[in-house]
Amino acid sequence: MKSLYDYHLKRRTISNLNWHQFFLDWLEQESPVVELYSQLQILYPKNHKFGDRELRARQSMLRDAGSHNVTPWSNKESEYQFWSRSSQPEQDRATLQQLSKIGFLTSASIYMPNKTKTFWSSFRRALDDNKQNCDGKRRVLSIIADEFSYSKLETNLNVGRHTISESRKHARINGYGAPLLEKPVIHRIKLKEEMLSQFESFFADKRNVNMSSYKTDNKSGLPVLYLQDHKQALWKKFHEQFPNEDLGGLCTTCNECGYSVFAEIEKIIESHVTDPGIRKELVNDSQILKRYLHRDYTKQLQIDDMGNAIHIPCVSHCLRHAFGDCNQDHPKICQSCESLFEFFVKLQNNLDIMHYQDFEEYKKQLISFMSHHTLNTYLNAQLNSNLLQLDSDEALLIVDYKMRILPKSARETKSEFFGKRGWSLHSILIYTKNSETQNLNIQAFDH
Repeated sequence: MKSLYDYHLKRRTISNLNWHQFFLDWLEQESPVVELYSQLQILYPKNHKFGDRELRARQSMLRDAGSHNVTPWSNKESEYQFWSRSSQPEQDRATLQQLSKIGFLTSASIYMPNKTKTFWSSFRRALDDNKQNCDGKRRVLSIIADEFSYSKLETNLNVGRHTISESRKHARINGYGAPLLEKPVIHRIKLKEEMLSQFESFFADKRNVNMSSYKTDNKSGLPVLYLQDHKQALWKKFHEQFPNEDLGGLCTTCNECGYSVFAEIEKIIESHVTDPGIRKELVNDSQILKRYLHRDYTKQLQIDDMGNAIHIPCVSHCLRHAFGDCNQDHPKICQSCESLFEFFVKLQNNLDIMHYQDFEEYKKQLISFMSHHTLNTYLNAQLNSNLLQLDSDEALLIVDYKMRILPKSARETKSEFFGKRGWSLHSILIYTKNSETQNLNIQAFDH
Protein backbone atom coordinates (compact mmCIF):
# COMPACT_ATOMS: atom_id res chain seq x y z
CA MET A 1 0.00 0.00 0.00
CA LYS A 2 2.96 2.27 0.73
CA SER A 3 4.18 1.93 -2.84
CA LEU A 4 0.69 2.69 -4.21
CA TYR A 5 0.49 5.81 -2.04
CA ASP A 6 3.92 7.00 -3.16
CA TYR A 7 3.10 6.39 -6.81
CA HIS A 8 -0.42 7.86 -6.99
CA LEU A 9 -1.08 10.29 -4.16
CA LYS A 10 2.01 11.47 -2.32
CA ARG A 11 2.84 14.32 -4.73
CA ARG A 12 -0.81 15.45 -5.07
CA THR A 13 -1.97 15.84 -1.48
CA ILE A 14 -0.90 17.51 1.75
CA SER A 15 2.11 16.27 3.73
CA ASN A 16 1.88 14.46 7.06
CA LEU A 17 -1.42 12.87 6.01
CA ASN A 18 -2.47 9.76 7.94
CA TRP A 19 -3.52 8.17 4.69
CA HIS A 20 -3.47 4.55 5.88
CA GLN A 21 -6.18 5.36 8.48
CA PHE A 22 -8.71 5.45 5.63
CA PHE A 23 -8.04 1.78 4.83
CA LEU A 24 -7.93 0.74 8.50
CA ASP A 25 -11.39 2.22 9.17
CA TRP A 26 -12.71 0.61 6.02
CA LEU A 27 -11.45 -2.83 7.08
CA GLU A 28 -12.92 -2.48 10.59
CA GLN A 29 -16.47 -1.71 9.40
CA GLU A 30 -18.81 -4.60 8.66
CA SER A 31 -19.98 -3.30 5.28
CA PRO A 32 -17.59 -3.59 2.34
CA VAL A 33 -19.04 -0.35 0.87
CA VAL A 34 -17.72 3.10 1.84
CA GLU A 35 -18.64 6.59 0.75
CA LEU A 36 -15.38 8.18 -0.39
CA TYR A 37 -16.09 11.88 0.15
CA SER A 38 -17.40 11.63 3.73
CA GLN A 39 -14.49 9.39 4.82
CA LEU A 40 -11.91 11.75 3.34
CA GLN A 41 -13.40 14.69 5.24
CA ILE A 42 -12.50 12.89 8.48
CA LEU A 43 -8.83 12.71 7.50
CA TYR A 44 -8.37 16.21 6.08
CA PRO A 45 -8.68 19.62 7.81
CA LYS A 46 -12.10 21.29 7.71
CA ASN A 47 -11.01 24.05 5.32
CA HIS A 48 -9.33 21.69 2.88
CA LYS A 49 -10.60 21.82 -0.70
CA PHE A 50 -10.18 18.75 -2.88
CA GLY A 51 -8.81 19.35 -6.34
CA ASP A 52 -9.73 17.32 -9.40
CA ARG A 53 -6.19 15.90 -9.77
CA GLU A 54 -6.12 14.84 -6.12
CA LEU A 55 -9.49 13.06 -6.39
CA ARG A 56 -8.48 11.31 -9.61
CA ALA A 57 -5.22 10.19 -7.99
CA ARG A 58 -7.18 8.84 -5.01
CA GLN A 59 -9.51 6.90 -7.33
CA SER A 60 -6.57 5.41 -9.27
CA MET A 61 -4.98 4.29 -6.01
CA LEU A 62 -8.24 2.60 -4.90
CA ARG A 63 -8.61 0.79 -8.24
CA ASP A 64 -5.01 -0.50 -8.07
CA ALA A 65 -5.69 -1.66 -4.50
CA GLY A 66 -8.52 -3.89 -5.75
CA SER A 67 -11.55 -1.63 -4.95
CA HIS A 68 -14.43 -0.94 -7.31
CA ASN A 69 -16.59 2.14 -7.94
CA VAL A 70 -20.25 1.11 -7.37
CA THR A 71 -21.84 4.58 -7.43
CA PRO A 72 -25.44 4.41 -8.86
CA TRP A 73 -25.28 7.89 -10.46
CA SER A 74 -22.93 9.85 -12.72
CA ASN A 75 -20.26 12.34 -11.68
CA LYS A 76 -22.29 15.22 -13.14
CA GLU A 77 -25.21 14.47 -10.82
CA SER A 78 -23.18 14.36 -7.60
CA GLU A 79 -19.61 14.33 -6.33
CA TYR A 80 -20.33 11.55 -3.83
CA GLN A 81 -19.02 8.11 -4.74
CA PHE A 82 -19.47 4.65 -3.25
CA TRP A 83 -16.55 2.18 -3.38
CA SER A 84 -16.62 -1.52 -2.57
CA ARG A 85 -13.80 -3.85 -1.48
CA SER A 86 -16.01 -6.91 -2.06
CA SER A 87 -14.98 -9.64 -4.45
CA GLN A 88 -18.47 -9.34 -6.03
CA PRO A 89 -18.91 -5.58 -6.57
CA GLU A 90 -21.79 -6.12 -9.06
CA GLN A 91 -24.08 -7.14 -6.21
CA ASP A 92 -23.22 -4.00 -4.24
CA ARG A 93 -23.82 -1.86 -7.33
CA ALA A 94 -27.22 -3.50 -7.95
CA THR A 95 -28.21 -2.98 -4.30
CA LEU A 96 -27.32 0.73 -4.40
CA GLN A 97 -29.14 1.22 -7.71
CA GLN A 98 -32.29 -0.35 -6.26
CA LEU A 99 -32.13 1.86 -3.15
CA SER A 100 -31.64 4.93 -5.33
CA LYS A 101 -34.52 3.95 -7.59
CA ILE A 102 -37.07 3.63 -4.77
CA GLY A 103 -35.87 6.85 -3.11
CA PHE A 104 -34.07 5.53 -0.04
CA LEU A 105 -30.72 6.70 -1.39
CA THR A 106 -30.21 10.24 -2.77
CA SER A 107 -27.30 11.86 -4.54
CA ALA A 108 -27.20 14.71 -2.00
CA SER A 109 -25.66 13.88 1.35
CA ILE A 110 -26.22 15.56 4.69
CA TYR A 111 -22.53 16.47 4.67
CA MET A 112 -22.82 18.55 1.53
CA PRO A 113 -24.89 21.78 1.09
CA ASN A 114 -28.03 20.70 -0.80
CA LYS A 115 -29.37 23.27 -3.29
CA THR A 116 -32.83 21.71 -3.16
CA LYS A 117 -32.96 21.91 0.62
CA THR A 118 -31.65 25.46 0.47
CA PHE A 119 -34.43 26.37 -1.94
CA TRP A 120 -37.21 24.91 0.18
CA SER A 121 -35.86 26.39 3.42
CA SER A 122 -35.49 29.83 1.82
CA PHE A 123 -39.01 29.68 0.41
CA ARG A 124 -40.42 28.51 3.75
CA ARG A 125 -38.70 31.45 5.46
CA ALA A 126 -40.24 33.85 2.91
CA LEU A 127 -43.70 32.43 3.63
CA ASP A 128 -43.20 32.74 7.38
CA ASP A 129 -42.22 36.41 7.04
CA ASN A 130 -45.43 37.33 5.17
CA LYS A 131 -48.97 37.64 6.42
CA GLN A 132 -51.73 35.12 5.76
CA ASN A 133 -53.62 37.17 3.16
CA CYS A 134 -54.00 37.68 -0.58
CA ASP A 135 -50.97 39.99 -0.80
CA GLY A 136 -48.81 37.90 1.56
CA LYS A 137 -48.33 34.14 1.62
CA ARG A 138 -50.59 33.50 -1.38
CA ARG A 139 -48.75 36.00 -3.55
CA VAL A 140 -45.34 34.51 -2.62
CA LEU A 141 -46.52 30.93 -3.04
CA SER A 142 -48.08 31.72 -6.43
CA ILE A 143 -44.55 31.88 -7.88
CA ILE A 144 -44.16 28.09 -7.70
CA ALA A 145 -47.68 26.84 -6.92
CA ASP A 146 -48.26 25.53 -10.45
CA GLU A 147 -44.85 23.85 -10.72
CA PHE A 148 -45.20 21.37 -7.83
CA SER A 149 -47.89 18.98 -6.65
CA TYR A 150 -50.03 19.52 -3.57
CA SER A 151 -48.18 16.84 -1.61
CA LYS A 152 -44.77 18.28 -2.48
CA LEU A 153 -45.74 21.76 -1.33
CA GLU A 154 -47.45 20.51 1.82
CA THR A 155 -44.41 18.44 2.82
CA ASN A 156 -41.69 20.99 2.14
CA LEU A 157 -43.47 24.25 3.03
CA ASN A 158 -45.97 23.12 5.67
CA VAL A 159 -48.92 24.89 3.98
CA GLY A 160 -52.51 23.77 3.62
CA ARG A 161 -54.33 22.71 0.47
CA HIS A 162 -56.61 25.77 0.62
CA THR A 163 -53.59 28.12 0.61
CA ILE A 164 -52.12 26.23 -2.36
CA SER A 165 -55.41 26.41 -4.25
CA GLU A 166 -55.78 30.15 -3.61
CA SER A 167 -52.16 30.72 -4.66
CA ARG A 168 -52.77 28.98 -7.98
CA LYS A 169 -55.86 31.10 -8.48
CA HIS A 170 -53.78 34.22 -7.72
CA ALA A 171 -51.27 33.18 -10.40
CA ARG A 172 -54.02 32.72 -13.01
CA ILE A 173 -55.69 36.06 -12.28
CA ASN A 174 -52.81 38.38 -11.37
CA GLY A 175 -49.68 36.57 -12.61
CA TYR A 176 -46.92 34.66 -10.87
CA GLY A 177 -45.90 36.67 -7.81
CA ALA A 178 -47.57 39.80 -9.21
CA PRO A 179 -49.47 42.24 -6.96
CA LEU A 180 -53.24 42.22 -6.86
CA LEU A 181 -55.01 43.86 -9.76
CA GLU A 182 -56.99 46.93 -8.78
CA LYS A 183 -60.65 46.20 -9.26
CA PRO A 184 -62.54 48.91 -11.15
CA VAL A 185 -64.97 50.97 -9.12
CA ILE A 186 -68.45 50.42 -10.54
CA HIS A 187 -70.99 53.21 -10.06
CA ARG A 188 -74.62 52.26 -10.62
CA ILE A 189 -77.39 54.76 -11.14
CA LYS A 190 -81.07 54.21 -11.67
CA LEU A 191 -82.23 55.24 -15.12
CA LYS A 192 -85.12 57.64 -15.32
CA GLU A 193 -88.17 56.93 -17.44
CA GLU A 194 -87.11 59.57 -19.95
CA MET A 195 -83.69 57.96 -20.37
CA LEU A 196 -85.31 54.55 -20.84
CA SER A 197 -87.53 55.95 -23.54
CA GLN A 198 -84.46 57.46 -25.21
CA PHE A 199 -82.82 54.02 -25.23
CA GLU A 200 -85.94 52.47 -26.74
CA SER A 201 -86.08 55.15 -29.41
CA PHE A 202 -82.39 54.73 -30.24
CA PHE A 203 -82.58 50.95 -30.56
CA ALA A 204 -85.74 51.11 -32.60
CA ASP A 205 -83.78 52.85 -35.37
CA LYS A 206 -82.72 50.38 -38.07
CA ARG A 207 -79.56 52.40 -38.64
CA ASN A 208 -78.35 51.23 -35.22
CA VAL A 209 -79.68 47.66 -34.96
CA ASN A 210 -80.93 44.75 -37.05
CA MET A 211 -84.08 43.02 -35.80
CA SER A 212 -84.21 39.23 -35.90
CA SER A 213 -87.13 37.89 -37.95
CA TYR A 214 -87.61 34.69 -35.90
CA LYS A 215 -85.67 34.80 -32.63
CA THR A 216 -87.27 36.39 -29.55
CA ASP A 217 -86.25 36.95 -25.94
CA ASN A 218 -87.68 34.30 -23.61
CA LYS A 219 -88.45 36.77 -20.82
CA SER A 220 -89.86 39.79 -22.65
CA GLY A 221 -91.03 38.11 -25.85
CA LEU A 222 -89.51 40.94 -27.92
CA PRO A 223 -87.43 40.27 -31.06
CA VAL A 224 -83.68 39.96 -30.56
CA LEU A 225 -81.73 43.01 -31.81
CA TYR A 226 -78.26 42.74 -33.37
CA LEU A 227 -75.99 45.79 -33.08
CA GLN A 228 -74.85 47.42 -36.31
CA ASP A 229 -71.55 48.52 -34.76
CA HIS A 230 -69.45 47.85 -31.65
CA LYS A 231 -70.71 49.13 -28.31
CA GLN A 232 -68.27 52.02 -27.95
CA ALA A 233 -69.23 53.50 -31.32
CA LEU A 234 -72.95 53.10 -30.62
CA TRP A 235 -72.62 54.68 -27.17
CA LYS A 236 -70.82 57.65 -28.72
CA LYS A 237 -73.58 57.98 -31.29
CA PHE A 238 -76.27 57.72 -28.61
CA HIS A 239 -74.52 60.35 -26.49
CA GLU A 240 -74.46 62.73 -29.44
CA GLN A 241 -78.09 62.14 -30.24
CA PHE A 242 -79.27 62.31 -26.62
CA PRO A 243 -76.73 64.36 -24.65
CA ASN A 244 -76.90 63.52 -20.93
CA GLU A 245 -75.40 66.81 -19.85
CA ASP A 246 -76.82 68.51 -16.77
CA LEU A 247 -78.80 70.99 -18.83
CA GLY A 248 -81.57 71.67 -16.30
CA GLY A 249 -83.85 74.15 -18.08
CA LEU A 250 -82.20 74.61 -21.46
CA CYS A 251 -82.13 78.28 -22.40
CA THR A 252 -84.00 79.41 -25.50
CA THR A 253 -80.83 80.50 -27.32
CA CYS A 254 -79.14 77.13 -26.84
CA ASN A 255 -82.25 75.24 -27.89
CA GLU A 256 -83.21 77.29 -30.95
CA CYS A 257 -79.73 78.20 -32.20
CA GLY A 258 -77.79 75.12 -31.13
CA TYR A 259 -79.90 71.95 -30.92
CA SER A 260 -82.96 72.56 -33.07
CA VAL A 261 -80.89 73.83 -36.02
CA PHE A 262 -79.00 70.55 -36.43
CA ALA A 263 -82.19 68.56 -36.01
CA GLU A 264 -83.86 70.53 -38.83
CA ILE A 265 -80.80 70.26 -41.10
CA GLU A 266 -80.64 66.48 -40.66
CA LYS A 267 -84.36 66.20 -41.45
CA ILE A 268 -83.81 68.07 -44.73
CA ILE A 269 -80.84 65.84 -45.60
CA GLU A 270 -82.77 62.63 -44.89
CA SER A 271 -85.77 63.80 -46.91
CA HIS A 272 -84.19 65.44 -49.97
CA VAL A 273 -80.79 63.81 -50.58
CA THR A 274 -81.35 60.66 -52.65
CA ASP A 275 -77.77 59.43 -52.96
CA PRO A 276 -77.12 57.26 -49.84
CA GLY A 277 -73.35 57.92 -49.91
CA ILE A 278 -73.76 61.71 -50.01
CA ARG A 279 -76.57 61.54 -47.45
CA LYS A 280 -74.38 59.60 -45.01
CA GLU A 281 -71.48 62.01 -45.58
CA LEU A 282 -73.62 65.10 -44.92
CA VAL A 283 -75.14 63.61 -41.75
CA ASN A 284 -71.67 62.69 -40.51
CA ASP A 285 -70.39 66.23 -41.20
CA SER A 286 -73.41 67.62 -39.33
CA GLN A 287 -72.70 65.50 -36.26
CA ILE A 288 -68.99 66.40 -36.28
CA LEU A 289 -69.80 70.11 -36.49
CA LYS A 290 -72.42 69.80 -33.74
CA ARG A 291 -69.97 68.03 -31.46
CA TYR A 292 -67.32 70.71 -32.06
CA LEU A 293 -69.66 73.63 -31.37
CA HIS A 294 -71.19 72.04 -28.26
CA ARG A 295 -68.03 70.69 -26.62
CA ASP A 296 -64.72 71.66 -28.21
CA TYR A 297 -65.20 75.26 -29.30
CA THR A 298 -65.16 76.81 -25.83
CA LYS A 299 -62.03 74.82 -24.93
CA GLN A 300 -60.08 76.94 -27.43
CA LEU A 301 -60.94 80.19 -25.63
CA GLN A 302 -58.23 81.30 -23.18
CA ILE A 303 -58.84 83.35 -20.03
CA ASP A 304 -56.33 83.78 -17.19
CA ASP A 305 -57.06 83.23 -13.48
CA MET A 306 -57.86 86.92 -13.03
CA GLY A 307 -60.64 86.75 -15.63
CA ASN A 308 -58.73 88.61 -18.36
CA ALA A 309 -59.01 87.50 -21.97
CA ILE A 310 -55.74 86.28 -23.54
CA HIS A 311 -54.71 87.11 -27.09
CA ILE A 312 -54.69 84.13 -29.47
CA PRO A 313 -53.25 84.24 -33.02
CA CYS A 314 -56.43 82.55 -34.29
CA VAL A 315 -59.09 85.16 -35.01
CA SER A 316 -61.93 82.73 -34.31
CA HIS A 317 -60.80 82.11 -30.71
CA CYS A 318 -59.42 85.49 -29.62
CA LEU A 319 -61.79 86.94 -27.01
CA ARG A 320 -60.03 90.28 -27.02
CA HIS A 321 -60.69 90.56 -30.76
CA ALA A 322 -64.36 89.66 -30.17
CA PHE A 323 -64.60 92.46 -27.58
CA GLY A 324 -62.88 94.94 -29.94
CA ASP A 325 -59.87 95.27 -27.60
CA CYS A 326 -57.09 93.56 -29.58
CA ASN A 327 -54.63 95.41 -31.82
CA GLN A 328 -52.41 92.41 -32.62
CA ASP A 329 -52.37 90.34 -35.80
CA HIS A 330 -54.30 87.10 -36.21
CA PRO A 331 -52.53 85.12 -38.93
CA LYS A 332 -54.08 81.76 -38.07
CA ILE A 333 -57.50 80.43 -39.05
CA CYS A 334 -59.25 77.59 -37.23
CA GLN A 335 -60.17 74.84 -39.71
CA SER A 336 -62.85 73.50 -37.37
CA CYS A 337 -64.56 76.90 -37.27
CA GLU A 338 -64.18 77.29 -41.03
CA SER A 339 -65.87 73.91 -41.47
CA LEU A 340 -69.12 75.64 -40.45
CA PHE A 341 -69.11 77.69 -43.68
CA GLU A 342 -67.79 74.78 -45.75
CA PHE A 343 -70.62 72.61 -44.46
CA PHE A 344 -73.29 75.00 -45.72
CA VAL A 345 -71.53 75.33 -49.08
CA LYS A 346 -71.66 71.54 -49.38
CA LEU A 347 -75.36 71.58 -48.48
CA GLN A 348 -76.12 74.12 -51.21
CA ASN A 349 -74.20 72.04 -53.75
CA ASN A 350 -76.26 68.92 -53.03
CA LEU A 351 -79.74 70.35 -52.33
CA ASP A 352 -82.33 72.34 -54.21
CA ILE A 353 -82.27 76.14 -54.30
CA MET A 354 -85.54 76.22 -52.36
CA HIS A 355 -83.55 75.47 -49.16
CA TYR A 356 -80.94 78.21 -49.60
CA GLN A 357 -82.83 80.80 -47.58
CA ASP A 358 -83.29 78.34 -44.71
CA PHE A 359 -79.60 77.51 -44.80
CA GLU A 360 -78.66 81.18 -44.48
CA GLU A 361 -80.92 81.48 -41.45
CA TYR A 362 -79.47 78.30 -39.90
CA LYS A 363 -75.94 79.62 -40.43
CA LYS A 364 -76.76 82.88 -38.64
CA GLN A 365 -78.31 80.94 -35.77
CA LEU A 366 -75.21 78.78 -35.35
CA ILE A 367 -72.98 81.88 -35.33
CA SER A 368 -75.28 83.32 -32.64
CA PHE A 369 -74.92 80.05 -30.72
CA MET A 370 -71.12 80.40 -30.83
CA SER A 371 -71.37 83.98 -29.58
CA HIS A 372 -73.70 82.86 -26.81
CA HIS A 373 -71.26 80.15 -25.73
CA THR A 374 -68.36 82.60 -25.85
CA LEU A 375 -70.16 85.05 -23.55
CA ASN A 376 -71.12 82.30 -21.08
CA THR A 377 -67.52 81.08 -20.95
CA TYR A 378 -66.26 84.58 -20.21
CA LEU A 379 -68.86 85.23 -17.51
CA ASN A 380 -68.15 81.90 -15.80
CA ALA A 381 -64.45 82.81 -15.74
CA GLN A 382 -65.33 86.05 -13.96
CA LEU A 383 -67.03 84.08 -11.18
CA ASN A 384 -63.98 81.87 -10.73
CA SER A 385 -61.75 84.96 -10.71
CA ASN A 386 -63.82 86.58 -7.97
CA LEU A 387 -63.70 83.40 -5.90
CA LEU A 388 -59.90 83.26 -6.19
CA GLN A 389 -59.60 86.87 -5.02
CA LEU A 390 -61.93 86.29 -2.10
CA ASP A 391 -60.37 87.10 1.31
CA SER A 392 -61.15 85.48 4.63
CA ASP A 393 -63.09 88.57 5.79
CA GLU A 394 -65.16 88.85 2.59
CA ALA A 395 -68.18 87.03 1.18
CA LEU A 396 -69.58 86.60 -2.32
CA LEU A 397 -73.36 86.44 -2.70
CA ILE A 398 -75.18 85.07 -5.74
CA VAL A 399 -78.91 85.76 -5.75
CA ASP A 400 -81.24 83.92 -8.12
CA TYR A 401 -84.95 83.38 -8.47
CA LYS A 402 -85.93 79.73 -8.89
CA MET A 403 -89.31 79.27 -10.47
CA ARG A 404 -91.45 76.15 -10.52
CA ILE A 405 -89.16 73.63 -8.85
CA LEU A 406 -89.88 70.39 -10.70
CA PRO A 407 -88.03 67.16 -11.57
CA LYS A 408 -85.76 68.04 -14.48
CA SER A 409 -85.28 66.09 -17.69
CA ALA A 410 -82.22 65.62 -19.86
CA ARG A 411 -83.40 68.27 -22.33
CA GLU A 412 -86.07 70.80 -21.57
CA THR A 413 -86.67 74.14 -23.29
CA LYS A 414 -87.86 77.27 -21.53
CA SER A 415 -91.17 77.10 -23.34
CA GLU A 416 -91.77 73.61 -21.98
CA PHE A 417 -90.52 74.68 -18.58
CA PHE A 418 -92.91 77.61 -18.20
CA GLY A 419 -95.83 75.40 -19.15
CA LYS A 420 -95.52 73.41 -15.91
CA ARG A 421 -96.73 74.04 -12.44
CA GLY A 422 -94.48 74.11 -9.40
CA TRP A 423 -93.24 76.25 -6.57
CA SER A 424 -90.86 79.23 -6.67
CA LEU A 425 -87.83 79.91 -4.47
CA HIS A 426 -85.68 82.97 -3.91
CA SER A 427 -82.21 81.44 -3.41
CA ILE A 428 -78.98 82.97 -2.17
CA LEU A 429 -75.57 81.30 -2.37
CA ILE A 430 -72.96 82.67 0.06
CA TYR A 431 -69.28 81.92 -0.63
CA THR A 432 -66.74 82.46 2.17
CA LYS A 433 -63.11 81.35 2.54
CA ASN A 434 -61.57 79.56 5.51
CA SER A 435 -58.54 81.57 6.69
CA GLU A 436 -56.64 78.42 7.80
CA THR A 437 -57.27 75.93 5.00
CA GLN A 438 -58.11 78.46 2.23
CA ASN A 439 -61.04 76.24 1.26
CA LEU A 440 -64.34 77.69 0.12
CA ASN A 441 -67.43 77.32 2.29
CA ILE A 442 -70.77 77.45 0.48
CA GLN A 443 -74.11 78.05 2.16
CA ALA A 444 -77.50 78.08 0.41
CA PHE A 445 -80.59 79.88 1.67
CA ASP A 446 -84.02 79.44 0.06
CA HIS A 447 -86.94 81.76 0.75
